[in-house]
Amino acid sequence: TAAQVLAGLEWVTAPYDCTRRYLDVPRPAVVSMSLGALGNYSNIFLPAIRKLLELGIVPVAAIGNGGPYVTSNPGNIWGVIGVGATDVNDRVAPFSSYEEVIWPAPPGNWPFKGTYPGSYFKPDLVAPGVKVVGAYPGGLLAIGSGTSAAAPVVAGVAALVSGELSRRGLRGPQLVEAVYDILTSTARKPEDAGSGYGRVAGYLAVAKAMDLEVRGVPVSVSPSTARPGDSVRVVVGAYPGQQVEVFLSGVRVFSGEYPAGGVVVKVPDTHMDGNTVAVLADGGRSFGEALVYVKPVLRVDRNATSGTLLSLQVSGLGFADTVAVYLADSLLLLDSTNLRGSLSARLVVPYVARQTYLELRVEDLSVPGLVLTAGITVAPPPAEPTVAIVQQLSVAVERYYVVGRVGTVSVTMPEEGLSVRVSQVYPEEQVVSVARVELVGRVALVYLNVTAYPPGGYAYIEVSACSEVYCVSSVAPLHVVLEDTAERALGEVSKLYKALQSVEEAAKRALAGVASLNTSVAEVASTAEEALAGVLELLKRVEGVESLLGSTRLELLSATAMVNSTLAAELESLRGRVSSLEGGVAELRAAYGRLEEVPRLRSDVGIALALAAVALATSATSLGLTLLRAPRRRG
Repeated sequence: TAAQVLAGLEWVTAPYDCTRRYLDVPRPAVVSMSLGALGNYSNIFLPAIRKLLELGIVPVAAIGNGGPYVTSNPGNIWGVIGVGATDVNDRVAPFSSYEEVIWPAPPGNWPFKGTYPGSYFKPDLVAPGVKVVGAYPGGLLAIGSGTSAAAPVVAGVAALVSGELSRRGLRGPQLVEAVYDILTSTARKPEDAGSGYGRVAGYLAVAKAMDLEVRGVPVSVSPSTARPGDSVRVVVGAYPGQQVEVFLSGVRVFSGEYPAGGVVVKVPDTHMDGNTVAVLADGGRSFGEALVYVKPVLRVDRNATSGTLLSLQVSGLGFADTVAVYLADSLLLLDSTNLRGSLSARLVVPYVARQTYLELRVEDLSVPGLVLTAGITVAPPPAEPTVAIVQQLSVAVERYYVVGRVGTVSVTMPEEGLSVRVSQVYPEEQVVSVARVELVGRVALVYLNVTAYPPGGYAYIEVSACSEVYCVSSVAPLHVVLEDTAERALGEVSKLYKALQSVEEAAKRALAGVASLNTSVAEVASTAEEALAGVLELLKRVEGVESLLGSTRLELLSATAMVNSTLAAELESLRGRVSSLEGGVAELRAAYGRLEEVPRLRSDVGIALALAAVALATSATSLGLTLLRAPRRRG
């Protein structure tokens, strides 16, 4: 609203914060106003504009987008630099407003050029205002057209000129008038109506503000129409051998001594239509410019294969134009050009069964009717060899793997020469790692370091065998234990074996004792029989000789006593042997108790025990009979 514009201009003259506390900051040198009321010629903004002029602040404003014979306020106020718009060809845009302004009630004592005239021409200057790139909220860029886009261009040049002039001591209305005069006197006059003093020339304006004399030199370009990548000749009104710099659309394309006949340069990637060729010579004291008109060009490989990437580059379009790319009837790409009017892309070529000629078509949807085409020969994809894998991968693992030790996995592959890879797929924590791989023909022996115990005691590995054209793989489980149970079992078996050896030795000793006992029993029996025979012989002699009863009885008693004494000694010796035998039998029984896990040995020892028991019983029985027989006969 007008109230908001006035509030903004008030702030410019004396900056303050939200509490109306004035800030200790310098006032701006220029005010740029991309706004206006079309067809308005009231004095509502005159007091504010007067204050700006008196303070030496240059006012710049858009002239409006209503076309000819109308202008916008405040751009149409005398003393405000009203700005119109031009396109890339340096032509005044059709929408740019211009007219001879007839002010209804001019104020008196106006602080710009001494008076406020009743009529004057607007705009004062023109600047690029068609498809101008500018800042946009959110850190973005936006492209817009209008005199509102052209006004900031003039405001920027005015700020540079004002800065130079203020350093020379100019202030107030004199500063504003000096800035105005320099900008209008250095402007380049287009051929179109509605351009005022012409298109602002920043280089010439700033040079003049710095009191640098810049000589204008003629510049011509041939051909005047070219495509990006083409060569053009730039002829400058300079002497051969003079140092020159040539810029084409802002890109330096030549720097060096100017050759006779002109400079041949290559057109860089840039937007369509008019592009400025600017030339600086003599250390910047000579300046000239011209236009070269750029046409679009499509660069693409003319031969392609299905399934491969096709490189494409389009240059010479409008910047930020929307572009569609077709191959035959297939839409391959929908994108925008960059800020230099170019687009580069890599597209996947569609499938064709046989070699086919297709048309590639690029349509600029922002410029109706602009279509670029190119013929492309598309070949089918090459035939690739098919590999039949008859034998799959065979993976052999051990019964279990012990933590902290190295285990092996044996891999049998379909053929020789494959590379083997092993990776753990479960669990996530590292359990095994490959120490080394040994290849012998179609067999690979993989050595694994087992470093941790997995949850549940199982880890899973994936074994892959690959050639240049195929891979086969298999997943195998690994049973992981904390200790080797086989070693523990072997230790127990070793202990048992030693116990069996001890039992065998005891059995041998027991059998030897039984044999010795049998011999002793036989000797006792023989002695007893001899003694019994002697007793019987004595009894016969007693029965035959009654007369000698007295003396013979005494001899008989003496012989009997001698026999009993001998038998008692032998019996005591036999008891010692029996006691020793009983100790051996007890030792044998104790060893026999440890042989429950060894049935064969237990059977053998059982037989030995039985034999010993029989022998012992036999000896005891014989001894008992012998001891009992003699007394019964004696009685």
